[in-house]
Amino acid sequence: MKPLIEKIRSLKEIYELSDLCVFVKNTEGVIVYSNPAFARFTGYSTSEMLYEQTTDFITNGSSQLAHSAADDALIFSGQAKSTVRTIFIKNGRREPVAMKLTKVPLMINRSEIIGLMGSGIDLTVHYRMHYLMLKERIDALSPGERRVLFFFSRGLDRNEVAKELDVNVSTVDTQKARAKEKLCFELQEDFEQFLLIYNDLIDNIYTD
Repeated sequence: MKPLIEKIRSLKEIYELSDLCVFVKNTEGVIVYSNPAFARFTGYSTSEMLYEQTTDFITNGSSQLAHSAADDALIFSGQAKSTVRTIFIKNGRREPVAMKLTKVPLMINRSEIIGLMGSGIDLTVHYRMHYLMLKERIDALSPGERRVLFFFSRGLDRNEVAKELDVNVSTVDTQKARAKEKLCFELQEDFEQFLLIYNDLIDNIYTD
């Protein structure tokens, strides 16, 4: 822990003055530092976050939890990762916001990884505008397609979705493929990102 604290101290002046939301985790994934910009943006004070296993401030039960843990595993192996997450800021409504998170390993002697640094940029307005552009296409989805997307957005696999809807797997695959075509996503990764965050950002957009 001592080398990580020393690393934070050496960079603290930059973190404290930055408008970027910055946090630092130790190798156990526990928050050991967050800067004033992060506290202002999220509403969570440094003391509330310190030494908490926040999993990037994602709500419990979200399919993004597993993705965040997988990111950290990559980072602790020496890679960097940039992705979009929905987090819930601390206000009266626990409002969901979209944040682009970039996480990089913190090292000493260019070899030993002692933690990771995350920096975040608010993309909420961008994603809400994107949703509005897609709203007509979303509204044109059949009830079955919406239900399939809803369950995929909750992190279920195709077999689990079929069980929830009491249909066979081929029906799930067909409805998912039709929904993707109607929503005009050319890249699979863009479609998966849509499933991952949009249901948090826009209340009940997949439900009737």
